[in-house]
Amino acid sequence: MRGSQQNAGRRDQDHGRVREWLSRNREDLVGGVLAGLVVVALTTATGIVLGAGTPVVVVALVAVVAFAAGALIAVRAQQPPADPADPVAVGLPADLPELTGAEDVAKLTSYGDFFAPALDRLQMGQLDNVEAELLIRPGRLFEYWNTGSVYLAVFEPAAGRDREAFWRLPYVARISGSECREFEVPLKDSNLTQMQVRWEPRDGVMVASDLQEERWRKAGADFEAFAQAGFRMLRCFPFGTPSSEGKSRPCIVLLSKESKESGTFSGADDFYLMLLGALLSVHSLVAERARFISEEGEASD
Repeated sequence: MRGSQQNAGRRDQDHGRVREWLSRNREDLVGGVLAGLVVVALTTATGIVLGAGTPVVVVALVAVVAFAAGALIAVRAQQPPADPADPVAVGLPADLPELTGAEDVAKLTSYGDFFAPALDRLQMGQLDNVEAELLIRPGRLFEYWNTGSVYLAVFEPAAGRDREAFWRLPYVARISGSECREFEVPLKDSNLTQMQVRWEPRDGVMVASDLQEERWRKAGADFEAFAQAGFRMLRCFPFGTPSSEGKSRPCIVLLSKESKESGTFSGADDFYLMLLGALLSVHSLVAERARFISEEGEASD
């Protein structure tokens, strides 16, 4: 009996040390989880393409979301955004959790609830409208939880007719056709390209705080076009593999007409942007796999 009590006492001491260590290092761990999502995304995409079951990858990603939420509840607490949009008016579920002091946790819960069903529909081939499901609806969620405006676009490297590579925007949310044409600049003139040269997966989301500042406006033809269109803040997450056009990867870009300082975007929103990047990676790989199977079938006929 005494031995059991001693063992129990040692376990309690060990658990106490673990809790103390987690308390001291929780904020750093959150940053590590956010950066490590890139690895999770690649694992997820590879697993689906190679035939791994959806429950396995969903459990892994839900675990990441849960850990980040638990960490953020103790280290971040922001005031709720002023006059949040009516969720029914923007086509969102009416039972979204209300904002509390732990705003980032509420955000992560909402974003996590979106992610797993979207991944399941994608894996089952039932996600027919990529633009609506992975940009327009997520953009509405971003705006529901933040005071800043949200415009989303996927930028893909593409080869031009004159062999000069440029950015192509296959999917957009709230960005006009004329703006798209202005944003489709050559890669060599693009600051997004230059930012990616220095970017590593562990860096997570790249942020430009105020595109109206001279240092950002003159950074590249794309940033000049963003500024001329009235945008101020940019958040960008590269996903997938580098293209044949140098080191540039496809990336999902969030633009806002509020600066980083005046908006309410936080690490939880960056996490969601990375989740969307993971879904877009999966979509690209599944589409590529489908094309490969189709070409293989045609060759065997």
